[in-house]
Formats: sequence, C-alpha cells, structure tokens
Amino acid sequence: MMKMVMGRGLKSRINGGFTLVEMLVVIGIIALLAALLLPALAGARRSAEKTAELNSLRQVGVAWQLYSEYSNNRILPGYLAPEVQAAWNLSYTVKYDGTAIPAADAAAYPWRLLPYMDHAHYLLDRYIREVDEDPRDHLSEIANEPAWGYNATYLGGWYEGINTNGLPIVRFEASDVIARTMTEVRSDMVVFASSAQRNAGLQYDSVSDVLPGSHFVSAPTVAQTPQWSGDGATVTMLSTTSAPIMRYTSAVAVVLGDGSTAGESAGRLFDQRRWISIARTKNFTHAP
Repeated sequence: MMKMVMGRGLKSRINGGFTLVEMLVVIGIIALLAALLLPALAGARRSAEKTAELNSLRQVGVAWQLYSEYSNNRILPGYLAPEVQAAWNLSYTVKYDGTAIPAADAAAYPWRLLPYMDHAHYLLDRYIREVDEDPRDHLSEIANEPAWGYNATYLGGWYEGINTNGLPIVRFEASDVIARTMTEVRSDMVVFASSAQRNAGLQYDSVSDVLPGSHFVSAPTVAQTPQWSGDGATVTMLSTTSAPIMRYTSAVAVVLGDGSTAGESAGRLFDQRRWISIARTKNFTHAP
C-alpha cells in the first residue's frame, strides 16, 4: 500500500510540474542573479558610452589642431562677438544648402570649427540628439550647447567687441595670459572639457548625461575671481559660470594641448596650470 501511494505521488508531481516551493526558489534565484548582473550591465553600458564620448571628443581635438595648421599656427579664437565678425568680414554657413549662420550663433566656437570636422555636428550634440537630425533645426543649440566647452578665455582670445579706433577688444589682453599660437600651448593644458552652466553655491559629484552643455568652460579662477573648486569627483560652484561636469561616468572628458583625450577627476582639473599657459602655480591669478 505504501508503494502505491508513493508511486501516485511521484506521478502526480511529474504531471503537475514544479511545486509552489520550487517555483519560489527559482524566482528567488532569478531575482538574485538580476540584482548581481544589472549593475554590472549598466556599468558596462556607461563605460561604452564614455568610450564613444572620448572618441568624438578626440575628433573635435583633431579639428582644433587642423584649424591651426590652416591658420599659420594661430589658435581658434575663443569667442568672436558679432561686431568683430562684421569688422573682419566673416560669415559662416551650413554645408547642406548654404543656410547662413546668424552672427550671434557664430560667436561661440562650434560653427567656426565645424568646417574642419567635415560639418559632423553630431560629434558635438549627439548626447541629446539623434545623429540624423537636421542641424538647420538646431542652429542656436549646436552653437551654445555643445557637449564640450572650449577653454575660450585663455585660448585664442575672447573678442568682446570693437573699440572707437576700430580695433578688437580682447578680454584680459593687457595681462598677457592668452595663448594665441600652438607653440604657447602646454601639452597638459585643457582645450575642451565636458561642461554645463551651473549656479553659484551648487555642489555636485553625480553624473549628468543630458544636462545641456556649454560652448565654454571656465578655469577654476578667472583673473582674481574664483569660479569653481574641485575635490576628487566633487565640484563646488563659487560663481555662476560654465564648469566641468561628468557624463556617463564620474570622470570629466577632456582633450589636452597635445591632442590626447582622457577622463579626469574634478580634483585634478582644479589647477590653474591646466588652463593658463603662463601659470606656474596651482593658485595662479592675474590682473583683470
């Protein structure tokens, strides 16, 4: 009698599939594996996105060097106010159909550098847009919100306007702190860095994948005014300006004077020597 009961129980179990207890065990194992694997997969995805970001940034750096080769070793100006463009008879167009770029949008570097990038605008804005979007629909955004800010104050010169004598007004020109030729650029100087406009008093160390970018990135101190400080991966805003940010990982994407790209911590970038060619100390300042 005992054998018949056991046989029926075994047959019933086979025909009926898993018991409730077994199902709960399987579900628990799957949940545990998911908890272990999902962070690793997310980390792998972010690492891949960081690699793609640095590859795009490397091409921007190559275009920056190419500009200099075609300009007698002169560095791309950091900013050209519309009146400076008019005085120098400069104008810029979209490659596809010759659409004119408004002078206000050509003041920042993107539309002036794009001809040396085969007009590959997606290298600048695909952090927030699809590669195949029509750039004519986003002229201002491409100009002012690229993924990377240019060290525009101290590289090439920030041309603010024209004086009464018809000469350009360049920010801090009298202080002799602006690198104008490639021979003045140190190999470890920051040329471009992932950046965004941030408010004074803000402190952050988190990743901001789709935060609108900025066409410039500020040095830690501009003249004698502190802008931001960095400690490890933490950035503390001391003024409202465009500062380094982290996308995809906790590293700031940068391209340096020698053309190399890297992911660096905010703490390593908190050094005036990384931003100003004549700076010889970490806390270097100069006259306004």
